Amino acid sequence: MRQYVLEMGVSPRLVEMAQKIPSARLHVLTRDEIVQLGIDPRLPFETEWLAYEDHTSKRQFILKAITREAGPEGKEYRTTNIHLSCATVVGYWLGLAYQRELSSREIGLKTVVRLAAGSNIIALQGRGPEGTSDTRGGFADRDFIAKALAAGSIVIRETFSPTDAPEWSREVKMSTSGLERALDTAFKDCSER
Repeated sequence: MRQYVLEMGVSPRLVEMAQKIPSARLHVLTRDEIVQLGIDPRLPFETEWLAYEDHTSKRQFILKAITREAGPEGKEYRTTNIHLSCATVVGYWLGLAYQRELSSREIGLKTVVRLAAGSNIIALQGRGPEGTSDTRGGFADRDFIAKALAAGSIVIRETFSPTDAPEWSREVKMSTSGLERALDTAFKDCSER
C-alpha cells in the first residue's frame, strides 16, 4: 500500500496515519495535512525516499515520486517516479528506473532524459515516450551517489525536440534528503559487481 501511494505522488505517511486510527473513528484531514502529504495536486510535491521490499521477489527497492506543474500554462500536474535497486550490470552499484506521466504538450515528442549529480551525468535509456508515459533506465556507481548526497539533490534534465518548433528543456531538482538512510536500510548487501 505504501508503494502504491508513493507512486501516485502522495507521501506514504498517509498510510501510516491511517493505520493508527481505530476503525471505529473517523479522522478528517486538515488543510495542512492535505498539503504536507501531497494530496493536493495543484502544488508541486516531493515524497520522501522509501525503502521497499517486493514481497514476491524479495528484491529491495528505494522509491521516490515528484509531482510538478507540466503542460500549457502550468495547468496540468504530472508525477515522475524513481526506483533504485541493486545493479545487475558489472561495474555499477545501483540500477535506476525512471517513469513519468507526460503532459499534453509532451505526447509524441522525441525526448532525452539525463540525471546529474555534480559533474556526473547519466543518460537514461529506453524507447522514449509511449502513449501518455515515458519509462527509462540506467545505472549509477558509488561516485554518482556520493556526489548527489554532497550536492543535496539529483537534477533531472528533460530535453524535448518537437519536429515543428525549437528544442526546449526542463530541469527538476530531486532532494537527496533521506536517501542515505534509505540506502543503508535497503542496500546493505548491495555491492558493485
